[in-house]
Amino acid sequence: SRRKVARKQLVQIIFVKLRTHKLKHFNLGLTRIEWVWVVGLLVALYLLIVSTSQAEIEKGKARICKDTLSYLSARLHISLEKQGYLDGSELPEFLFGPGELPAFITRAKAPLKHLDNSLFIPQDPWGRAYILHTKKQEGEKHKLLILSAGPSGEYPSLTSDKDSTSFIKEVSIPYFNQ
Repeated sequence: SRRKVARKQLVQIIFVKLRTHKLKHFNLGLTRIEWVWVVGLLVALYLLIVSTSQAEIEKGKARICKDTLSYLSARLHISLEKQGYLDGSELPEFLFGPGELPAFITRAKAPLKHLDNSLFIPQDPWGRAYILHTKKQEGEKHKLLILSAGPSGEYPSLTSDKDSTSFIKEVSIPYFNQ
């Protein structure tokens, strides 16, 4: 019990000495200019992280959109085959999914659920609707295109470049216009 009391007194003495002891030879604080540098470096690091993550978020949205276009293209191919659509003239020019319609759709339109009620159709990553465009061409085969207006909200161009930012995919129908 004497040892416990002695230890307790020793700890109290050390604690009091540490609290009252002033370090004369060591300056642990930063000067104003050093604080400005530290804050500046932290802000630069924050901005670097935010700008990098914003670019990655946009790349992710584009990848999600392209993957969804591939899914919808395959599902629409199956739905059109099952229902026996042999000619694009049987379909409205534009069929759309849920979401905001792009400004370029001004003509006949109907919901994509018109083709297949069991088809899951999400919005694109920018909150717009996916569109099935029946491109009717005189004297040529009609084309079925599934597309997203993308971040710009404009009609995408059909390119064969896999790395392009075009959000459009042709729906393949084996016996279309035969």
